[in-house]
Amino acid sequence: SDGWDRTSQLTSLSMLLLDPYYRTLNGFTVLVDKEWCAFGHMFSKRNAGSAGPKQSSPIFLQWIDAVWQIFRQIPAAFEFNNSFLEIVAERAYCPYTYSTFDADCEQMRKASLLQHDRPSAWNDLLLDPTYKNSNYDPAITAVIHPLAGVANLRIWIGHARRWSLRPSRNVALPKSIPMNSNAEHCTAQPPGKPPRKHALPGLVPEPPPPPVAPAPPIPQDYIAAADYSPKAPLCWAPLVAQADAESVAVPPPKPKPPTPPPMPQHQPLSLSERKFYSYDELKSPGPFPADVDLSERELHLNDEAFESVFGCNKEAWASIPKWKKDKRKQELLLF
Repeated sequence: SDGWDRTSQLTSLSMLLLDPYYRTLNGFTVLVDKEWCAFGHMFSKRNAGSAGPKQSSPIFLQWIDAVWQIFRQIPAAFEFNNSFLEIVAERAYCPYTYSTFDADCEQMRKASLLQHDRPSAWNDLLLDPTYKNSNYDPAITAVIHPLAGVANLRIWIGHARRWSLRPSRNVALPKSIPMNSNAEHCTAQPPGKPPRKHALPGLVPEPPPPPVAPAPPIPQDYIAAADYSPKAPLCWAPLVAQADAESVAVPPPKPKPPTPPPMPQHQPLSLSERKFYSYDELKSPGPFPADVDLSERELHLNDEAFESVFGCNKEAWASIPKWKKDKRKQELLLF
């Protein structure tokens, strides 16, 4: 990002929360013109995709959706309504109709106006009273603190279904729609639910399902299994004579394998048990004397040879971390 995307989103959204002027109709248009258009947001590349799909991204639409999320929580703080945000989100993707969201910067926008005289996106919106919020309260001038958790977010249905051909379930159809003669079957509902009030026009109902045949009777030579699980479906097993059940031989349980003896643990040699050898006898690749502790070969050096090889005594060597000891012993071929 070159500063034209997330910067405009954050600054304009912060100003909307802080200043009540930008929550009015005139203030909102000033906010978009100042923080988006004049700041240099690339509407042509981001919305229309003039530079290819790699640079197109709904940056401005994300911001409009964030404004709608705040409006949904505190609608009385905004002078405009939901329809106003929907039409602004729509006109942002019409650069060849309105000059407000045309081109990628202010200079290109002015050059385009010299060739194509396009109206502003705000002229008719500011004069139309249908875009004003009837519940607007100008007394709300405090800073807005919306709930930003994921559980408080909702899908913007008004924008998502703006051009949907499928009617909403909440919209009642007019009573003049001709009803089918078999519409009673279309409005049939399961017991406990109210019937539907309307049917879609031209809907041909499906024939009623055939009656379900009754289940066959349980044979007398079958009984329920005595050891079935209550959570599992009921299973049926043939009746077995008591004599046959007793004749079934149960295989004896398999003997458990013997437990292996515990592995002998390595016990480090004490100072009195260690024998001292020269450095040439202890360094790799060997062979080494039989009584040498291979994990601590350096301790089989006497004190004088130890200080000449490692540069410190054995007491100081004991306080060094193990990884440093291993690295030093690898360098001296004693690892």
